[in-house]
Amino acid sequence: MLRNLETGGVKGKYAIIEELSDLYPVTLLCELLDVWRSVYYRYLKRKQADPDGVIKQRIKAIYLQRERIYGYRRIQGELERQYNETVNHKKVLRLMQEMGIRSIIRAKRPYFSNYQTAQSDGRVSPNLFIVNSLLRNQTLNGLQISHNTALGSSVSICLP
Repeated sequence: MLRNLETGGVKGKYAIIEELSDLYPVTLLCELLDVWRSVYYRYLKRKQADPDGVIKQRIKAIYLQRERIYGYRRIQGELERQYNETVNHKKVLRLMQEMGIRSIIRAKRPYFSNYQTAQSDGRVSPNLFIVNSLLRNQTLNGLQISHNTALGSSVSICLP
């Protein structure tokens, strides 16, 4: 039995088995090098090309083509349009996360209300809600004062 140091580690053992597998049975080589056969085949399977490699390249191309703005949903749509490749959006998201790709999110613009500047000449209309609440149920020298907006913005005085 050969130790890891003599063969260059576990990967060295796998390389020896791979080279000699044409001449000798893999089972015999695994026994001699003290390696489990299932682990050797798992190593071979892992060594194969990435099945999502083509999709990753296309995602990267679309991402750079669209100036890193597109997220996974829009990239998924572009994959279908440009390459006629149907890929689930969750898979596109997973592959983008594996590659470390994130879309650039623009800063939200502040909202400026045009409530105060209703007139173009700079006049500001009074806030009738505040006027209503101030004038509601007030008395002036024993007279009831109310504001009626349904009939137009007029102030009425009710005599007792």
